[in-house]
Amino acid sequence: KTSELSELEQYFFDVEKRMEHCLAFEEILCSPEHEKDYLRDISEVVLYLLLPEGDFENKVLRQLLKELMVTTVWLPLVERMADEDYVNQTLTWLLKPSMFTAEIFTHIVKTSRDVGELDEIMVQIEAEIEKTRENDSS
Repeated sequence: KTSELSELEQYFFDVEKRMEHCLAFEEILCSPEHEKDYLRDISEVVLYLLLPEGDFENKVLRQLLKELMVTTVWLPLVERMADEDYVNQTLTWLLKPSMFTAEIFTHIVKTSRDVGELDEIMVQIEAEIEKTRENDSS
């Protein structure tokens, strides 16, 4: 069992070393088939980390899971992250001046029993009001 594990580890590190030396991201990014191959390699590593040893050694199961991961997880994720609208919406959301909605504010005020927490909320609200007034006057 130890020799099998060391063979598997050796295979993993050989693949990793090979990928480091001849990995051309331009090739991966410009070719859908190279992209899928790269995502299959990533899936192989994830499966190695997540699957029990017996299941990982089952080549049919491993191939099936790799293809499922590539087609249902990695490719849709990459497509989503590369979508211009998604990037713009995410940046807009992250750069929003205040994430404090009226519903959240009301919920916090109703449920909080900590006077210090309520004082801190009041300080933040006053800072928001001041910032809004500055923006209005300029």
